[in-house]
Amino acid sequence: MTSLLNDILTEPDADEAGVRILDAALAEYLAHGFRRTSVDDIARRAGLGRATVYRRFATRDELVQAVLTRECRRFFVDIAAATDRLPSLADRLVEGFVVGLRNARDQPLLHRMLTVEPESWLPYLTTRGGPAIAVMREFLARCYHESPEVRSGVNAEEVAEILVRLFISLVLTPEGCLAVRTDEEARATARRYLVPARHRLGFQQFGRVEGQWERPVGPELLPGQRFGLDDVLVRMVEPQQFHVRLLTTDSRPARWPATMSPAQPLHGHCPREDT
Repeated sequence: MTSLLNDILTEPDADEAGVRILDAALAEYLAHGFRRTSVDDIARRAGLGRATVYRRFATRDELVQAVLTRECRRFFVDIAAATDRLPSLADRLVEGFVVGLRNARDQPLLHRMLTVEPESWLPYLTTRGGPAIAVMREFLARCYHESPEVRSGVNAEEVAEILVRLFISLVLTPEGCLAVRTDEEARATARRYLVPARHRLGFQQFGRVEGQWERPVGPELLPGQRFGLDDVLVRMVEPQQFHVRLLTTDSRPARWPATMSPAQPLHGHCPREDT
């Protein structure tokens, strides 16, 4: 069973005439709006006959849907391109937030829909916004399912929906005390609030061991091994000095300097030292 997201992300087979029609339709919608644009207007701008348009798009509504689907596909593709190669879920969360807000803020068709024809389109992001939320939720949930930083038992769809609803709120009502009007502001806000919150929402922080243990303690960790900090439980078998250096997900160094009494646990805690 295909999902609406799959339908959006699947690039349709379109010949040159089909692309010209979609480009012309987008230009007409931006210039005159959806209600005032006719199929004749689109055919004229595309330099094609009316019959040619109808052979590819049986109804006016089908053409509107095709244009909106293509713009949605571009939105998701841009986010994926900006985040796919980033090393951690925290980095992908931040950059996805930044790129998504930028694209929504700078998207001319969305801007026209919400400012010139809000009575027609605003309900699809508010009172009738279920399908839009579902598509964005599925997109984020897929990213979470593919990440080892999501704890087992976490409902990725619920986490994704929380973030989607926050995103829609910021798009529809950007005025407020949260600084998100530029990429730099949005990135700083995401790192200040979303990255710390990911732990509460079910994401583990991962580190990587450098060097070696002076003696085995707790779980056996080897140089280069990755592990979730929440899963680490170190119990000292006798007082001793050791340092384990971690590379955290935001690339800042962290250290476990420890002079610990017997059996004192260090569980899921990584005090930072800039070294």
